[in-house]
Amino acid sequence: MPSTVVLFYPRAEPDFPDESKLLGVPLSILTVARPLVAAGYDVRLIDENVIHRVEDELREIHAPLWVGISCLGGGQIPSGLALAELSAKRWPGVPRVWGGWNPTLLPHLYERDDVAQHVDVIVRGRGEAPALEITKRLEARESLADISGVTWRDERGVLHRNEEVPLDDPTESDLLPYELIPSYRDYITRHGVLNYISSYGCPHRCTFCGIPGFTQTFRPTKNERVVEHFAAVKELGIHTIVFYDDNFFTSPARVLDLAQKLIDAEAGMSWYSNGRIDQLMRLSVDELKLLVASGCKGVNVGYETGVQAIADRVKKDVRVEDIFELATRFADAGVHLSANFMVGLPGETPSDLVESLETLHRVHALQPDLEVCWYMFMPAAATELWDTLIADGTLTEPRTLLDHTRLQSMYLEHPWYYVSPDRDVFREWREEHKKITWYFFMAYGAVLPSGRLTRWAFMKLRARCQTRFAKRDFALPWEWCAAFRFNRARTKLRWAWAAFRRTAIGDKLVGRVSWKKATTNEPVPVPWTHGST
Repeated sequence: MPSTVVLFYPRAEPDFPDESKLLGVPLSILTVARPLVAAGYDVRLIDENVIHRVEDELREIHAPLWVGISCLGGGQIPSGLALAELSAKRWPGVPRVWGGWNPTLLPHLYERDDVAQHVDVIVRGRGEAPALEITKRLEARESLADISGVTWRDERGVLHRNEEVPLDDPTESDLLPYELIPSYRDYITRHGVLNYISSYGCPHRCTFCGIPGFTQTFRPTKNERVVEHFAAVKELGIHTIVFYDDNFFTSPARVLDLAQKLIDAEAGMSWYSNGRIDQLMRLSVDELKLLVASGCKGVNVGYETGVQAIADRVKKDVRVEDIFELATRFADAGVHLSANFMVGLPGETPSDLVESLETLHRVHALQPDLEVCWYMFMPAAATELWDTLIADGTLTEPRTLLDHTRLQSMYLEHPWYYVSPDRDVFREWREEHKKITWYFFMAYGAVLPSGRLTRWAFMKLRARCQTRFAKRDFALPWEWCAAFRFNRARTKLRWAWAAFRRTAIGDKLVGRVSWKKATTNEPVPVPWTHGST
């Protein structure tokens, strides 16, 4: 019987699992599982975002060689710590191996003695090769010394930090072991949609983004292999691919070549991706039409701000006015445009924000079905902006891993904004930005609700918000305050209900909500969840 490895993907939000929300398959643990499966090991994937009772899943698994915990950060930190504790109770003595973005960018927090009872091994960087070597060593009862990029504790509790891991070459990557997913109906795959990565790395230097701190080296999979993967997942019932690449259009020539190969192979698949304004501006309308012919339906653009000075300050290295020409080209070619919009970037004044929001009207006029993905700026760990805000005293650097777990319910604000009067000023500045954005969204972006009475009330509120935004009248914002308190109360109730559902009593009384039966005729919702390019 082959040895077993258990890979956890911790719960990202307190109200997960939520059957009403579409999630992509957990690519991080699938990627780590790929070489293990190829080597003949028994790999079990446990995604806490779609499983109500992890305890019940563990009862059916005998003691593995090791337990892996993939952590992106944020809400996955406390969830991961809870899973580490749970697995230790179920399988005493089995090593807990942490990997992912957060352990890679902030390894010193995982090396501290205060979390030693939850962390036995840390993998820094790409985890495929180290995971396979860790498995072989543990199976042979050998030391983890000399495994590149691994931090580990020996039997005496002494910490060892091996050399950094070099990036491997993904160009010959095999298809991920999707057969390990217990049920396709738990993810966007139930609609025939699959999230997929064809390249890693981004050569740009945006100061708010964590990718430059991880890798700026662009490493694409060969286009021939991508076409093979399209054909393979099509056999599984997939008809739409959403590229989750760090920066899909880093090489426009690569994308055009891929498009032509998809056409030549008669792939018959739809696809969506992300891209930067400057990269996409290199493509003519005819080249965009080639992408459409290959199955491209839409591109998510990292717009962030409509004010050039703000874009320059965060080193976007784009001309923001190019978004208008790009929207025109997309409309001519038949490509749907969605744009990431980031609120509250450092140095952005309320007047900057209003100016930036008003540019969305111009883009919408060129692309009537424009989709805006809203983000509230939060300094990501180990980014240039993170270091700047700590250096100038705006933020207090978290000293422990648990400092990253205390998040507020509404906008996921970190607690160290509130440590001193100076940081109270920073908080008030952010609150002003949220308020202005809310009035704009309610005035022009919110979807009309169903029901005659609620629709009537909403139209009254929309008219009021339009008047306020047009006059720049944000004083005494009773509408905003009422909505804020209502949403916060609703969020806390939703979190409490989800926590109850995860208990043994709640799971027994409420039971599982059945998925709606998916058909290929259903509209395909595209989850723009991979961040901002």
